[in-house]
Amino acid sequence: MAIISVVEDSPAMAKLIELKLKSQGHEVTHYPDGQLGFDGVVNDPPEILVLDVDLPYLNGFEVAQKIREHKLKAISQLPILMLTGRSDVQSRVRGLEYVDDYLSKPFSPDELIARVKALLRRSEFSKSSDKNDGGAVNIKVRQVRALHGDTIGQYTDLEEIGKGGMSIVYKALDTVLNRHVSLKFFTDLSDNQDLKERFMREAEAAAILNHGNICNVYTVDETEEGHPFMVMPFLDGENLEECLRKGPLKFKTSINYIRQIARGLASAHKQGIVHRDVKPANIFITKQGTVKLLDFGVAQWHRNAHQQRLTQPGSMVGTVSYMAPEQVLSQKVDARADIWSFGAVMFEMLSGVKPFANTGNILATINAIVHQPVPDIEDYMPIVTPEVKRLFEKTLCKDPAGRYNNTLEILRELDIVNKNLLTQQDLDTSYASVNNENFLSGQDISEAIRRFEEMTMIE
Repeated sequence: MAIISVVEDSPAMAKLIELKLKSQGHEVTHYPDGQLGFDGVVNDPPEILVLDVDLPYLNGFEVAQKIREHKLKAISQLPILMLTGRSDVQSRVRGLEYVDDYLSKPFSPDELIARVKALLRRSEFSKSSDKNDGGAVNIKVRQVRALHGDTIGQYTDLEEIGKGGMSIVYKALDTVLNRHVSLKFFTDLSDNQDLKERFMREAEAAAILNHGNICNVYTVDETEEGHPFMVMPFLDGENLEECLRKGPLKFKTSINYIRQIARGLASAHKQGIVHRDVKPANIFITKQGTVKLLDFGVAQWHRNAHQQRLTQPGSMVGTVSYMAPEQVLSQKVDARADIWSFGAVMFEMLSGVKPFANTGNILATINAIVHQPVPDIEDYMPIVTPEVKRLFEKTLCKDPAGRYNNTLEILRELDIVNKNLLTQQDLDTSYASVNNENFLSGQDISEAIRRFEEMTMIE
């Protein structure tokens, strides 16, 4: 079925891998060291490279880097599956930009086959796109773009309102129920099995999550050409990412939004669903101030074995700046990973900065998430209560066991924050506001601190 090269210096491990791959009909070539492996790939390029980290002559990183830097596209774009130790954090961080996937030792034969199949599927899709000069993907993109102003069944006056790397969203008029709706299309859905699964996963998740702080799905339909789409409520407002471009939010505003996000996540987690991509772009704020969680396309079910299989163990899913340490290390995740991401979003809402992001350097960001301490929120806010500090210490704890067990605990913490709030004038501020000459004077701030101390003594 496929030609696979295996670079592994352990004869026993190499034999195990070779036998399993051959049992699936693959043709396997084994190389015992890094230099021979690199030379073999260059002289006789395979379709997949299974590469160990620890190799003589050239280690796995060096082999992967040389492959990516090769002038021939067939070699530089070769899919690479790297074999690492389960706790080998540095390997995962260091090799991220060179490899396509990781498999931690010890692994089961079925895990190996699943990873190889996933890489082959990606490779075949990429080749078909290149062969057709953008082919099926671009054809679908053109079909979706051509819908602007068109009518699809009962939906008329389509107007594009959003577009990402994988989807396009239109505003439309539902002529049957006389209401505006949003129609969401995945641009290359019919040609990519992973996106088909993502489409159905998002639709199913949103359909069963009936909560005021989650954007639900009315129905799933398709065009005459057979292109499926989701029909969702039309939301008038902006996402949190757009809000934060204007600077950090007011304290009371942030607490209001945070409570709504927590309630939405609590509803999802109660159904056994982990969002896995909680970030400002997936949090929508309507003009009425209602928060809606969006995009459950990479969600994981913990009560549904089929849905769990949609993302193989070891795959890194999400947006790096908001990923929990266990996510960036491709480890098993549960609801506490969403709590970490939620903490990163909360920090940005109050401070105006991402807690661990390094602009333009994904490896440095991952290293910060895994190793660096949580930044002190007091560096960004003039007055911080102990409850607010504890909120970030627990949500952004490196060890999942040290975090809140669920978002209901966060809501209880927020109740304490609300109880101990100063007046809006005292606390409704941010680091950016402190530098505004129209803000509180030094005397006003001193008075606020005095009142805060009095409250603390009373408590």
